Amino acid sequence: MKEGLRRAALALLLLLLLLAAGLVPVHGQAAPEASALPASEAGSSAASETASVTQQDQRLVRELLARLSRIEGLRGVRVQVNAGVATLHGEVPTEEDRQRAAKLARDVKGIVEVDDQLRLDTSLSVRLRPTLVRVRSLAQQAVGALPLFVLSVLLVWGMGWFGGWLGDRQVLRRLVGGHPFLVDLLRQTVRVAAVLLGLVIALELLDATALIGAVIGTAGVVGLALGFALRDVVENYLAGLLLSLRQPFAPNDHVVIDGHEGRVAALTTRSTTLITLDGNHLRLPNSAVFKGVILNYSRNPQRRFTFRIGIGGGEDLLRARRIGVDALRRLPGVLADPAPLALVMELAESSVTLEFSAWFDQREAGFFQLRSEAIRVVKGALDAGGVDLPEPTYRVQLSRGVAGSARPAPGPAPDGEGAEDLDALPVERAVERQVAQEQALSAGSNLLKSDAPRE
Repeated sequence: MKEGLRRAALALLLLLLLLAAGLVPVHGQAAPEASALPASEAGSSAASETASVTQQDQRLVRELLARLSRIEGLRGVRVQVNAGVATLHGEVPTEEDRQRAAKLARDVKGIVEVDDQLRLDTSLSVRLRPTLVRVRSLAQQAVGALPLFVLSVLLVWGMGWFGGWLGDRQVLRRLVGGHPFLVDLLRQTVRVAAVLLGLVIALELLDATALIGAVIGTAGVVGLALGFALRDVVENYLAGLLLSLRQPFAPNDHVVIDGHEGRVAALTTRSTTLITLDGNHLRLPNSAVFKGVILNYSRNPQRRFTFRIGIGGGEDLLRARRIGVDALRRLPGVLADPAPLALVMELAESSVTLEFSAWFDQREAGFFQLRSEAIRVVKGALDAGGVDLPEPTYRVQLSRGVAGSARPAPGPAPDGEGAEDLDALPVERAVERQVAQEQALSAGSNLLKSDAPRE
């Protein structure tokens, strides 16, 4: 019994050892020899896969080189592809060519990654080659387009000549009534329009009409900038145009413009020139003249002058007024209608102020000279009539009597002797001579005409 148990235990131990060594198959598990491939078959499969990958890489290399060879700066690039990873070697002229090569490699179907190892070629010959190629190409195009270019230049020149010829026609002068400023403006407008038309046709011949839009856009921006920068110049130009059309004054008119007094000498596109009564040259911007208050003494030929004379407080005012007015009536140059006038203006402690006024024709007499002569004549008439002119007086009262007052001896009556020569008109004539000189110097650009319609 014991012997049988010993043998069974040995048999079970032997079975366990055989199972551990893999000599006895287990139910549901395949034998190792049944699942493994022979060594010869495994080597053949690996070789086939390697050959397929190599062929794919070679195809990618050929395709990528074909693309790179079409671009001038990328023809020297070397390509290596390993399992879909493309490596770029060599030198390229610019950074733009380097980025273009990498982009072309990524666009090839089958390349999964690009290793960019390109370097920039800094040699002078390589740097200059693209520029020389472009210059050569432009030179060839210029030589080919030279006949059209010459024809375009002749066309623009011919249109400019035609515009100038058309602008000088008398029919245009009649359209604007012969106004010098408008004639010049119309002439320039016709010439510029003709040149622009010729330029458009020339660009059409050169197949460069796309340039017109760019030129117009640039001209608009530049015009806007210049408009702000040259605002005062443009404003003076437009004001000169309007002043030449309205003609608020004529040459040699005596005017006061915003406190500036003088005689008008010239009106140009930029400014108005006055000769002051002191003989100075005064230039006013047209914009200030156009917007300013203009007092024109010469517009109405009849003008009035006034002056004041004080007489004693005890004098007969009616008699003094009558003496002064009669003296003004006899003065050459004074108009009878409207008649001279004398008014009582102020009453002081020891004097009375009379204001005398008279009208005269500016075409026959000068304002300053006639007024000066009128003051002299009226004073002489009052002296001759025994009218006391006020002097500083002091009243002294004495205990034993009062001193009498002495009256001044009457002067001679104004009979014309010693009267000033009113025809000389030194002040007005001197200024008029300077105005004539200024008009002669600015005859070409002066927009004022004596026979032009006045506002």
